[in-house]
Amino acid sequence: MNMKKNILIYICLFFLATKVKAESNSGIHFRNISYQEALNIAKKENKMVFLHGYAEWCTHCKAMAETVYPDSALGVFYTTNFICIKMDMEKEGKALASRFQVSKYPALLYLDGEGNIVHRTTGELKVPGMLQLGKDALDPTKQYRTFESKFKEGLLSTDEARKYFILKERAGISAQQDLNTFFANMPVEDMTKPDNWRLIWDVLLDPRIPLMKTVIANKKTFEKAVTADSINMKILSVYNGAMMKAAQQLDNAEYDRLKAEVRGSGLDIADKIVEYVDLNVLRLKGDYQLYAKNAPPFVEKYCMDDSRKLSEIAKEVSDRTYDTLLLAKAESWAIRSVELLDIYKHNFNLASIQFKLGKKKEAKKVAEHAIDIGNKTGVDTKPSLLLLEKIEELP
Repeated sequence: MNMKKNILIYICLFFLATKVKAESNSGIHFRNISYQEALNIAKKENKMVFLHGYAEWCTHCKAMAETVYPDSALGVFYTTNFICIKMDMEKEGKALASRFQVSKYPALLYLDGEGNIVHRTTGELKVPGMLQLGKDALDPTKQYRTFESKFKEGLLSTDEARKYFILKERAGISAQQDLNTFFANMPVEDMTKPDNWRLIWDVLLDPRIPLMKTVIANKKTFEKAVTADSINMKILSVYNGAMMKAAQQLDNAEYDRLKAEVRGSGLDIADKIVEYVDLNVLRLKGDYQLYAKNAPPFVEKYCMDDSRKLSEIAKEVSDRTYDTLLLAKAESWAIRSVELLDIYKHNFNLASIQFKLGKKKEAKKVAEHAIDIGNKTGVDTKPSLLLLEKIEELP
């Protein structure tokens, strides 16, 4: 009798192990249970809930469901460590979306058994990124909740503040007011120190907050500490981002307000900012013919010593035209960008333009140089390797 009982137990254990293995091998096992049931199980098993928040229209959500979540290694990790559920945040998850300030998809949320956010982000991730995100969610030193708690207590270091604010922005929650609070009582001279400037550089996005006004008012001080090129690039990028957002939302009043603000700011780069944004709006509207027409005078007036803008605009023009005169101009800008800053991206852009012009010898030399730089600096060189194959096919 005992032998039969033991055999029965072994059979049950075998089928249970097979079931768990099958679930893991098929990728992340999302349970068909309610949100509250998931919390109850998480509390009982001392685990977290992983919630994949999606919307029907979200193509990135569907891409993750089809190409990321089926990964077997990811399935083992997530099935072992989390209670996994998914929810349409515009339907049954609408209340949770409001509670957790979900505004972007996919929303990747990690919750404790009480339903409190432990870690979070938004956006499409590949398998390595998804695995790392899960590991970070389990690590108290990297959790969103840890940084949030330390910020409220005023205990964040500059580096921790940078990580926390970036986590917030990636989660679709503005960190701009928190950033302003962090620097509210700091002397300008301290703001220019490397760690603090890196924080400003990485996180500052909103031209309306007082910190932005402080940066502009003390531009000369920042120039001495972090270089004029660096501070100019930051100010331009903040206004460009805000004005492009207004243009995308067809908010003409805000666009005009920001343009007037820039013109009245007293900035020595005010005209460059406005004309640069106007150029980008043409690209946004798909008016590439007018973009190509307006790009040369803008570049020649403002960008001949700006390596990044030279390379950026050269690529935009060359991507949209087969006009040999325009391509020749784009090539000259790209050559100048490499002379100013010899990095992988600039060389790749130059090689691409020369390939389009049919300059096999020149393009091959630059592409090989780009690959060499990429190998030394850890940049993905696959695009250059593919380009080199195409260059070799030129007559």
